[in-house]
Amino acid sequence: MRLPGQRTISKLVLKAQFFLYRIFNMSRVPEEMHRRALVESMGFDGQWDDHRVFQMKFLRDNGLTKDTRFLEIGSGPLTLAIPLMQELNPGNYTGVDVRGSVTNLAYLEISKAGLAGRNPRLIVATDFGAAALADETFDMLWSFSVLYHLSDDLVEDWFANVKRRLKPDGRYWANYNDGMEESRWLEFPFLSRDASFYEQIAEKNGLSLKTLGTLEELGFQGTGAEKNNTMIEVSHKS
Repeated sequence: MRLPGQRTISKLVLKAQFFLYRIFNMSRVPEEMHRRALVESMGFDGQWDDHRVFQMKFLRDNGLTKDTRFLEIGSGPLTLAIPLMQELNPGNYTGVDVRGSVTNLAYLEISKAGLAGRNPRLIVATDFGAAALADETFDMLWSFSVLYHLSDDLVEDWFANVKRRLKPDGRYWANYNDGMEESRWLEFPFLSRDASFYEQIAEKNGLSLKTLGTLEELGFQGTGAEKNNTMIEVSHKS
């Protein structure tokens, strides 16, 4: 039997290397596409980690415990929720989002992180989960980079839900835009309002609203313009 020559062997090795290179990179395509979809649905390209780190630190600094019953409005691709679920007792996280396609991505994230056993609940709804949640109440409510995507009437509806969802000593936090130019993001408006707008709606619903400062002042490390957003804390009036 005639053995292949050195040049033939070199060609075969080269073909094998090329084949393996293609297979390796093709295997990464679905993962990269998934990651890209997550970032696009979150809306802050290149700042995923900054947003996750800030939100978790803020909540820990404000009394988050494993027993906290937590409701997130605008849960999206679970930028916050994946590390949050790891700290909460099973069943204590509920996320609501209006986008079914993004919630499908979120379920993939839960599976990849091995967190299905934490029994998180994700709700797709246009009513802030009002029908699905019935009379449930929570210790903490959270909506990060959400308020400025809501029309005036939706903000009214949401604050009415805040009053219904908050336990007597519960707190709700959100950031709002009061300086960046108005525009659109995907199918959502991007609106600018001052503090008095939210204060009036809170007052109308028997809620107390406190301004905490800008995200940057509160420790946000991202370089995007949202660092200038203002954070508010809402609670029942004492």
